[in-house]
Amino acid sequence: MAQHSLVSGNQNATDHLKHLKYAETGNFTPAPLHLLIIPTIVILCQLTLIDRAIEYSGSYAIKKSQALIHDIGAYRKANGRPPTSWHAIRTDCQPGIVGIQMFYYEPNGNAYNLFFEQLLSRFGTRDVVMHNKLDERFFTSHDSDLLLWTKKQPYARRTCYALHHASTPHWKIFWFD
Repeated sequence: MAQHSLVSGNQNATDHLKHLKYAETGNFTPAPLHLLIIPTIVILCQLTLIDRAIEYSGSYAIKKSQALIHDIGAYRKANGRPPTSWHAIRTDCQPGIVGIQMFYYEPNGNAYNLFFEQLLSRFGTRDVVMHNKLDERFFTSHDSDLLLWTKKQPYARRTCYALHHASTPHWKIFWFD
């Protein structure tokens, strides 16, 4: 008996599908329009708003770094040189904005580089925003390059494909592929 009701149930479902197949299609279904309109709106919003969001997050991180730059300057004044390293297990100084993970630090001659990486709307490009008080602009994309190049070679063999001035003095934007 249970098997008969299962067969009967399947027959009803098959009949219903046949009815739908041959039914008139006079009713409007908005699903295809949604599949076109929603992705188009998302792409347009992304194209128009992403550059503003990136600019805002970079400016915010630069403002947030001012206290850190002040502290590095105080260290230099007290010790006669900038810190040799800034690596630690805990990162206390965070940019505090989505899209920028952390600040990085490295000594650079008589100065230092303070930088962060942010999202960029160009596919395949890495955007590094860097501060150097003496405006010495050297930044490399591979750590092994620092071991192989002499002091004068890195300036001749810059590894970024574009360099831009940020709106804040002593800050530059490097684009790497």
